[in-house]
Amino acid sequence: APAPLAVSPGVPLVLTVHDLSFEHRPSDFSAYERLWHLLARPRRLARRATRVIAVSEAVRGQAIEAWGLDPERVVTVLSGPGRPPGAAGAPPEGLEPGFVLAVGALEPRKRPDLLIEAHAGARARGLRAELVFAGPGRPAAASGRSAGGAAAPRFLGRVDDPTLDALYAGALALACPSREEGFGFTPLEAAARGTPAIVADLAPFRETLGDAALSVAPGDPDALADALLR
Repeated sequence: APAPLAVSPGVPLVLTVHDLSFEHRPSDFSAYERLWHLLARPRRLARRATRVIAVSEAVRGQAIEAWGLDPERVVTVLSGPGRPPGAAGAPPEGLEPGFVLAVGALEPRKRPDLLIEAHAGARARGLRAELVFAGPGRPAAASGRSAGGAAAPRFLGRVDDPTLDALYAGALALACPSREEGFGFTPLEAAARGTPAIVADLAPFRETLGDAALSVAPGDPDALADALLR
């Protein structure tokens, strides 16, 4: 998140940009977060910076276009594969292997509502895998039960690293149907543990995953359901 910390005009700075979601869809953020972004003045910080680091080529292009930056001052440094695999702990009690896993905060940009809808549709067509969310939050779409009388999605909240490794290892697939990402760690973390991913067809995922994931049109629950079944 941008931070209003660079207050000394004579001191050079390097600014890292992870994504521009706070500018593209400010309504996804709370009033407090929107105020923070306003006070941070990211456009001004970026224009003042000696170097701007973008975490993907997609974000680099967005920053150059949105903030009118000199391309010579904006470089891409890919974030890497995320948290390295560690010793897996025990999975949550009662959770059998072969579930669909989503990892990260359940914020609007991540489209947990879309995943819940697609999973319900896939269950109605014969998918047996449960849907599990690991991360803080709970979307409004979580109420009720899934299609076919199946249990509603399971929300684990924030989990520790050994539990997360166990979840990655036990998942049928990692699902990340975000509407926007700057880089996207969780599909790479899953891949590092041998678990395939289903992702929205976004430029950062094409850049980091290539053809090593199933890609679906962003915002299309039917396409996502098809991918879950596949």
